Amino acid sequence: MNIFALYAAIITYALFCSPTPDLIGWGECVVAVLLIISVGFSGIGTVITDDIQSRIIQFHRVFVLFMLSIPTMIGVINGHILSDIVRDIFPILFLILPLSFYGRNMEGFATVLTIAGALFAIRYLVPYIPYFDFLPNESSVLLYLANSPLVPFAAIVGFYWAVDNHPSFLTKRLCGCVISVICFTAMMAMMQRAPIILSAISCIIILAIQAKNKPLHSIVMTMIIITILYPIYPILIEVGLNLSEKTITVGFNNRIEEFTSALSELSWFGHGWGHVWQSPAVGDMWVRFTHNIISYYALKAGIIGSIMAICFVIMWIGYGINHIKTKPEIMLAILTPLVIHMLLYTGFKTLDFALLLTLLILCQRNRSLS
Repeated sequence: MNIFALYAAIITYALFCSPTPDLIGWGECVVAVLLIISVGFSGIGTVITDDIQSRIIQFHRVFVLFMLSIPTMIGVINGHILSDIVRDIFPILFLILPLSFYGRNMEGFATVLTIAGALFAIRYLVPYIPYFDFLPNESSVLLYLANSPLVPFAAIVGFYWAVDNHPSFLTKRLCGCVISVICFTAMMAMMQRAPIILSAISCIIILAIQAKNKPLHSIVMTMIIITILYPIYPILIEVGLNLSEKTITVGFNNRIEEFTSALSELSWFGHGWGHVWQSPAVGDMWVRFTHNIISYYALKAGIIGSIMAICFVIMWIGYGINHIKTKPEIMLAILTPLVIHMLLYTGFKTLDFALLLTLLILCQRNRSLS
């Protein structure tokens, strides 16, 4: 029951919600209820009381408990707007998921996340499809659908399904191909440089891994990929030129300036949840976020929070790297969006991020992507 509630929450989230919603609608409420059912009220208690042997989970628990307590009290003491405090707390609540499902046998979890990533990509692309003009214009919401960490994850997993050198059904290979193409198309339409480039590199690495074990299979797959891409070669060249032009025009989108500006406001315990500041990355607008997990927690939770965030990044990435030899394909699919959204985007504040961390910790038990 708990697992099915979680899967239902993920699909509902992908179909009707946004990774970073401006308002809480019925979709978000349904997802919240399903997540509570999946974790269970008793499960929330065990998050605190369970004796867990895993070091990374022990640290993750301390991280979650600290971020739920100290920055919340500081935000209240500083008189920040209640709605802003609540919106900052939600991403921390999502981080309870890896704790709640640690050690569980969750067959099909990666497949559900892959489907969710594909659904986000499809929803983003729908306005670009002819004969769908009757759909309402939700550009303010759709802007962030392709920015979901699950989209590059699905692009890489779909590619792996398509080129897997183990015996596999043709249907699964075709589905993987379609999912990968859809997700890459959505990222290209949104001109996301880091996700496109790093996801493509991950796919090349996967193909190289396949070549090491079965070179003939990989040669055949490479020829098929070239055949599929050849008709759209001019489009790919145009996308590459547009990405280059964007890089020349905007550079790193003031990410470095944003990071240094956030650190300039550093204090021992930070400004607390609900704090807003002028970010150089968005034209000095007043916002609640930064595009880097370390600067974000430095701003909201201070020096202690920034140190914990650094440890958070090192431990989770290190955990993935430690397992990359035994499960390279799934680790590449997980680590690519995690690294991108911890260092360059705001995806670390989304439900997607917590779901990928949950999958990462589950990979110790589950050996397949299905």
